[in-house]
Amino acid sequence: MIRSLAILFFFILTATYQGKAQRIFYSEPDRDDVRNLKFELLGKFSNQYMVYKNVRNNHSVVLYTPDMVVKEKVPLDFIPERAINVDVFSNQESVLVIYQFQRKNIVYCMGVKLDGNGKTVGEPLELDTTHIGTFASNKVYSVLSSDDKQKLMVFKMRNRFRDDFEFRTLLLSNNLIPIRRAGFNYVLENTKEAIADFYLDNEGNFLFTHVKHQVEKEYISMANLCMLPTYGDSVLKRPLS
Repeated sequence: MIRSLAILFFFILTATYQGKAQRIFYSEPDRDDVRNLKFELLGKFSNQYMVYKNVRNNHSVVLYTPDMVVKEKVPLDFIPERAINVDVFSNQESVLVIYQFQRKNIVYCMGVKLDGNGKTVGEPLELDTTHIGTFASNKVYSVLSSDDKQKLMVFKMRNRFRDDFEFRTLLLSNNLIPIRRAGFNYVLENTKEAIADFYLDNEGNFLFTHVKHQVEKEYISMANLCMLPTYGDSVLKRPLS
């Protein structure tokens, strides 16, 4: 017992000493960093940190040394001007960039892989395209990542009629290799029902919720968990009691 307490006390002293010895590094403000700057921390690759930055139509990856000094700024020139949306996802090996843009009446969904230095690995890949009407919204695609960061899903949901939704999904590996394309229709009974909370699990199953609201109230009176299996064509529905 005495030996155990001595070992514990040693670890406490060691942790306390190390805690006092810690240093915090701050990066200096960049002259290009404005108030409406959007950024996302991508993680540490080798011995440097990567941060995605976006200011208006300018997209870049900034590399920092361990003491937060800018090492290099890599412009993401492959992203066209007036891109509709840009999503970045990182794993232990690389960064995946999914971006969307419109040319004439076609919306393109593209993907590209970046290495640990922010450089592209190969050419951007065309993942999907959608033809839209003249006055239709060009916000077509949504992107999900699994918790283990090993899979991505690009999906689009179009409201064919008021309560009839058409889904198209594309499941991708962490190297942007297509695993499976799928499609299904989902019909709601009335306007008091809604679908939301889209999620991709580690096995590649696509999940969402189907809820019903009480009359003239915001409270939910019914809820289902819906799942399109990775290699299935029919949506499975389970009530949430």
